[in-house]
Amino acid sequence: MASKIKVDTISEKTSSGDLTLDVAGDIILDADGDDLIFAAAGTNLLKVTNSSSDVVFQPQVDAKDIKFNQYDGRTLLDINDGGYVGIANGATGPGQLRLYEDTDNGTNYTAFQVGTQSGDVTYTLPTADGSNGHALTTNGSGTLSWASAGTTYAGIDDQTSSNDDQLTITDSAIIINEDSDDVDFRVESDGVTHGMFYDGGTGEFGLNESATDCSGGGACFNQGSADNGILTFKSSDISHTFTGIQEADTWVAFVKREADEGGLRLETFSEATVGFEAWSHCKDVNTGSNASARAGIEFSTYTDDGTGRQACGGDDNLFNVRNGTYTQLSVKGSGELWANSSFNTYDTYDDAQLVRAFDISKGEQLKGFVNSNFDKYIKYNHETLAEAKLVGREDDGTPNHYINVTGMQRLHNGAIWQQYEKHQQLLEAVYDLAKEAVGEEKANAILDKHEVKRLQ
Repeated sequence: MASKIKVDTISEKTSSGDLTLDVAGDIILDADGDDLIFAAAGTNLLKVTNSSSDVVFQPQVDAKDIKFNQYDGRTLLDINDGGYVGIANGATGPGQLRLYEDTDNGTNYTAFQVGTQSGDVTYTLPTADGSNGHALTTNGSGTLSWASAGTTYAGIDDQTSSNDDQLTITDSAIIINEDSDDVDFRVESDGVTHGMFYDGGTGEFGLNESATDCSGGGACFNQGSADNGILTFKSSDISHTFTGIQEADTWVAFVKREADEGGLRLETFSEATVGFEAWSHCKDVNTGSNASARAGIEFSTYTDDGTGRQACGGDDNLFNVRNGTYTQLSVKGSGELWANSSFNTYDTYDDAQLVRAFDISKGEQLKGFVNSNFDKYIKYNHETLAEAKLVGREDDGTPNHYINVTGMQRLHNGAIWQQYEKHQQLLEAVYDLAKEAVGEEKANAILDKHEVKRLQ
């Protein structure tokens, strides 16, 4: 037997406690005014309305939503005041919309869900249904449109501007931006938005870089925090043995010199005797011998002055030549040359005669050469210079005029010292003669008069 509670007006309420309606059958709420209103603490929250037998759910607080939550609090369905319906699944996974087939055919469904995204994406559907054979395409900004899905695309348009034929595929060519519009080209990779980037406005090209700092037609490469080669060149007909450094067919590599400080190390690899060769072709050649002189190949070294650059100091090393990891030659900021050469004197030779033998070997080729009556007493020749490694030899062993510059410097130093020694020996001999002739006191007076100091 069904029971009914009929109430005209209730104005009383309890200050605490719950109200439980517990019946053996169903609980039926029947409002002749067509509205069922749910409230909390005197605030109306939800109204269920009969509108010509349509059921209307309507929030009673402005700018509030209707949410359907799971037992654990996850919101599964959000009817949002912002004008959208949200399907979610909390931290369990993405929200999913399932469309099931006719149960006469089975229980399969087609589901739509999102993947891991870096930002919100909104797709705007086309305003028409397209034509037979068309496919749904995007302009990259969420606007969808219909385009021909044939095997040959005779111009794909983004449908949002006057830029036509952004991609044209024919039997003989694939053309991007055939109309030469200001359109960028970008290729993305996993986690990289500008894996390959071409700025259509400036003509700058970038790899892994969107803020290129080169000029039009230039290229900017960004290797992130990697420390290996940023650019390498290969040839299939090269197979060098330096495979512990670069692959066998790599013949040049541009490498960051210091992991977290920068600098360039240019590595070349060759199977022959020459690993690096620089050719400079200059129409005008400068012959100056001064601070403003220029040359076909130049190296300039600067130090910083805060945010810019300035010339290095006189003691700073501008240029080094190294044998492996050991510096053998340095050029200082003052122009001085410093060489790390093993000390080698020519004590078994008469240094002055060696110097003169070199001049004689050059003969008329030496500018300002003056013959001397004492040249006939020179006991050395061109072969002697080669044996002393002061000049080089041709491949057949013939001495040439390729000069050992540091050796010549040591030779000149040695010649000066040998002459100093002979001068002192001559001084002692003259002093002894003077003592024999006029006595030691007068001999000393002669030395003092001429400010001559004996080594004693």
